[in-house]
Amino acid sequence: MGSRNNREDALAEEEGGLDELAAPAPDENPDEQGIYQHESLETSSERPPKKAQDQEGQSEVSKWLTQIYIVSYLIFFSIFGVLARIGLQALTIYPGALVANTDLWANVGGSLLMGILREDRMLFRRHWRQELENARRSNSSEENVDEEKLKDSARQSYATARGAIPAYIGMTVGFCGCFTSFASICRDAFLAISNNLNNAPVSASVTTAFYRSRPASDSVMALLAILILEVGLSIVALNFGAHLATSFARLAEKMPVWHLSRFIDPLILFLGPGCWLGAVLLAIWPVHDHWRGQVLFALVFAPLGCLMRFLLSVHLNKRVRTFPVGTFVANFFGTCVLGMAYDLQMSSAGAAVVSCQVLQGIMDGFCGALTTVSTWVLELDTLRLRHAYFYGVCSLFAGVGFITAIMGSLRWTSGFGAPTC
Repeated sequence: MGSRNNREDALAEEEGGLDELAAPAPDENPDEQGIYQHESLETSSERPPKKAQDQEGQSEVSKWLTQIYIVSYLIFFSIFGVLARIGLQALTIYPGALVANTDLWANVGGSLLMGILREDRMLFRRHWRQELENARRSNSSEENVDEEKLKDSARQSYATARGAIPAYIGMTVGFCGCFTSFASICRDAFLAISNNLNNAPVSASVTTAFYRSRPASDSVMALLAILILEVGLSIVALNFGAHLATSFARLAEKMPVWHLSRFIDPLILFLGPGCWLGAVLLAIWPVHDHWRGQVLFALVFAPLGCLMRFLLSVHLNKRVRTFPVGTFVANFFGTCVLGMAYDLQMSSAGAAVVSCQVLQGIMDGFCGALTTVSTWVLELDTLRLRHAYFYGVCSLFAGVGFITAIMGSLRWTSGFGAPTC
């Protein structure tokens, strides 16, 4: 048991750059105490990690096996995160819909799930109870120990220990990160500025398409509407998800514990790469050609974007505690790639059906999985106030500014063409 705990501590320390693990839970005061201590992401990052002892060769093998499990979970959940986002688009884009933003509800849903997972103690009850027992054991010599303080200590240790749970990383970094898309916010922001946001799919009546000019002030209002709606609803959803998890947290103490990871982890080891290989084969030899344009190419590119964001977060986020560099670089780079792919799709380069479908797959799959809203709003919600505003403004300014320069170079010269896919 001791070597296993050392291995989990070492893995949690290695994944320390993931803000999905380091950020405090969005519900700051779940017990509704009169006075409570606010903890920020910077405070959590400054806490010294647990020191792991030297491990034997067998522990090193288990450590690498866990890393392989993490990659398999990321591949598996990235595919289904992108698939869920594309499916939700089909459900929410309908005649008479209130908003035309293609990924608004996916961003809200992914942020809601991120809030649930950050506060949740039901899905991984075995690990939660283990940390709670460790906290009680370490304070067993003291008299009149406050149970709430023990639980607070266990929550902090549990948040660190989840870095060694591949399924948790897969659901937060993989599914939530790929279900949401920061690049789509920047794209819709530019389309709102340039009066190219397509409202035809949600129009309640059939109308004749013609261009209507508008003053610059209206474009500013359209830009603000996109940003306020997307960012504001995502932050609200994150906190609401945390409140939902808090309200059901007491059930975790009563529910039985099932040690399912010993069965699910080896299964995901085959399902993750297997689903990816299946998507590649179906993209090469599609049963129906329209599947390739709508879904398959996106599923092929999704794991690449997710794994790239994971590596950027692990290696860069811990460099600057007040500014998550890894998430910023992932969102910025993915936004720029989406802008270039959109330009190519709307120009003569996207005239062929297959090339148009590949570009759509890059936008929906690679860029959608590389950029994330769920992690971004989690960081905004848990950073100290001035750092959060600086980080949020820099992210939006860089994303919207550069995608305007990229897409505007085509829009305001030769103009956008009609895609062939």
